[in-house]
Amino acid sequence: MTSIRFVRFFVGYGLELSRLVPLILFHLKKKYLCKTDLEVKEAWAPRDLGYGTRVPGDMLIVTIVFCYSVIAPLIVSFSALYFGLR
Repeated sequence: MTSIRFVRFFVGYGLELSRLVPLILFHLKKKYLCKTDLEVKEAWAPRDLGYGTRVPGDMLIVTIVFCYSVIAPLIVSFSALYFGLR
């Protein structure tokens, strides 16, 4: 169960990098909202992924869980709860 949550955690960042949802939104905006070339460029501009704020916190939790799960396996359930509620 916990490994599934960790996989979801790492896959989530991969999906953000692939920009599938923004690609769909771009085509919808381009078809219905954008009238000029400048508006099309602004619609395609990538948004901030939050590497400076979100990724370090998540990686800290993953590192702590990997280190302490050998000593105290109970921490794995708390990490699953943490990533499950996020």
